[in-house]
Amino acid sequence: MMENACPLCYQTRVHTFFSTNQKINGNIFDWEYFSCPDCSLVFLSPENYLSFAEEKQRYELHNNDLQQKGYLYHINNLWLPLKEKLKPRSVGLDFGSGPQPAFSEYMKQQGFQVNTWDPFFANDKSVLDVKYDFITCLEVIEHCHSPRKELEKMMDMLKPNAFLAIGTSVLTRDLDFSTWGYRSDPTHVVFFQPQSIEWIARHWQLDIVYQTHKVTIFRKNMQN
Repeated sequence: MMENACPLCYQTRVHTFFSTNQKINGNIFDWEYFSCPDCSLVFLSPENYLSFAEEKQRYELHNNDLQQKGYLYHINNLWLPLKEKLKPRSVGLDFGSGPQPAFSEYMKQQGFQVNTWDPFFANDKSVLDVKYDFITCLEVIEHCHSPRKELEKMMDMLKPNAFLAIGTSVLTRDLDFSTWGYRSDPTHVVFFQPQSIEWIARHWQLDIVYQTHKVTIFRKNMQN
């Protein structure tokens, strides 16, 4: 794939979307974003990515605490609509679990068997060889430099009729990208528009069974 080609659909004829010179916590970031005419993904130029060490350092600051009402509310936005679709004792994977696997512990407390995987903090590749009834990907996909490759991994791990629940803030028309707080996190490198979500469903022949501006739940078809 060519540099600055779309990391979701691999289209090479992408357009400049937005450029900025922004100061965040005392650091100056020169960012250039592109948009894809085919899948509508908006993405940061790879030249502007943080290093692996810088990225990990920022993630280590995350504090996912089930005792915090705000965090619990956040994960329930994805978990509650997913849970009602699952059979008892379903087996799942929390993809991109972060430094504290609080979400997977929460799901385990409710009777589900859940593995965790994270390239920085839980890089046990054996869990990627298992077939799952559901996969959660909460506030993760926007960090992925190669979202298509990560989605392909997840699709390969899903059983037929299994669910993929993705939590990420969608870039809708009413949002001003230049002032959007979600963009200001330097580890957020890809942003999905509603058409991008539709492209994912078409490309992998998935059914969208639940959708808000922050959560999409896909179901893998039996024939896939």
